Amino acid sequence: KVALKKGKGELVVDFDTRLTGELRPEGHARELVREIQGLRREKKLKLDDQVEVICPETPENRRAIEYFEDLIKQKTLTTALKPGKKLSIHLIKKSS
Repeated sequence: KVALKKGKGELVVDFDTRLTGELRPEGHARELVREIQGLRREKKLKLDDQVEVICPETPENRRAIEYFEDLIKQKTLTTALKPGKKLSIHLIKKSS
């Protein structure tokens, strides 16, 4: 949230940097996307190779997946997000 206030001769901008209950799952989903993309790079997968993701069962991951499963799958070309102990990816379908 950004609030603009008029000042004399200068512009003052206040940022509300508090993390709300709505922002936490979104941030965690973005972090999961970043980690999954990193694993894809490590395995040298092509952009259109489809993968299955094993995701650690934590309250944060559960909420992120509950609210942003479609976004995570779309950004990482993931066919399934499954619970497990450690974050890992498995190739499901190699691109042509």
